[in-house]
Amino acid sequence: MKILIPLHNFITWNGGVDLIRLTVTALRSIADEQPLQLVFAMPEAWPGETREATQLRAMTHEFTRGWPVLDCGDDGRSIGRLAVEVGATIVFPSMQPIRGSHVRKVGYIYDFQHRDLPRNFSAAERAQRDEQFTAIAANSDAIFTTSRFVAAAVQRHLGVPAQRVLVMPFTPYAQPSWFATESADAQARHATGERYAMICNHFWIHKDHATALRAFAQIVQRPEHSDLHLVMTGATSDFRDPAHFEGIVALIRSLGIESRCRILGLIPKGDQIALLRAARVLIQPTRYEGGPGGGSSYEAIGLGLPAVLSDIPVNQEARADGVDYFRAGDVGDLADTLLRVLALPRHEPAIDALLEQSQARLRHAGRSLLAGLQGLMLPRVA
Repeated sequence: MKILIPLHNFITWNGGVDLIRLTVTALRSIADEQPLQLVFAMPEAWPGETREATQLRAMTHEFTRGWPVLDCGDDGRSIGRLAVEVGATIVFPSMQPIRGSHVRKVGYIYDFQHRDLPRNFSAAERAQRDEQFTAIAANSDAIFTTSRFVAAAVQRHLGVPAQRVLVMPFTPYAQPSWFATESADAQARHATGERYAMICNHFWIHKDHATALRAFAQIVQRPEHSDLHLVMTGATSDFRDPAHFEGIVALIRSLGIESRCRILGLIPKGDQIALLRAARVLIQPTRYEGGPGGGSSYEAIGLGLPAVLSDIPVNQEARADGVDYFRAGDVGDLADTLLRVLALPRHEPAIDALLEQSQARLRHAGRSLLAGLQGLMLPRVA
């Protein structure tokens, strides 16, 4: 099977790069079982491309190694033409509707937040997403999602039959490169202190930092946690509410926990992983995600770090050893759950054991994906 993987749109945000990395790594892990050829379509750099976008583009080099990476126009027709030129069996996954090509196509839909939380979007944004998703479904043989939660929404909102929805298994894993940076070096570089919890979310409205901050303020009043800090990474701007981050900073001040909180913003991935390795717990208070727990939960669970997640439906798919849940938005329940987790002795799994477990998870995901793709040689979605 020859798979054309369009990097279009995916290389515009960290989560997209992480998803393609996971998909490719899972397929690569079973290359000894199945003959696979991967070809990557790389959109041309656009005028005025941001530094972050250029960095994300460069990050693809680590997982495309050994396979062709071909320049491609930034539209679905260009992707379709390239698929024919290289003799691809299937295009997977694509965030662009690909019209007029006989090659099998699997579209990707990330979530339906615009339907589930419409207040976070303007009427024009909601209409644009509906139009985009409808076009992707109408021009794809199947739809790819990262959760059963979104898969059900694809069926409900777009009328795609269940047998035409391919779901990525929840696959937390650790990469060997994650252990190249010493945690102590990252801690010193970012002045985190030795004992801390982490939140690795952008400061967006639906991520609900406020609940976590209020719970943290209760915890640090207890003598046994007088040395605990809260380290937060992620972009500090939300285009939907430019004042949101300032509100979070004001809340930290009003709670009297300024000296306990470290807002690092966007930091190198290697540093973020190194800090996670030394953390006591990951807190994921989010009110909405397309994939189980968001990207940081994959990383924390892959590292064997305890993770406390909000109990929203999609997060229920992230069940694994070391995962606990609290009622979303409930400050007291989060504080109680964190106190239970923090009372446990800290356990740092051996690196070899983590990598062995990760490889087993990746092979499971790779086999599942390949089986799904092989089963798609049927008429396209209506």
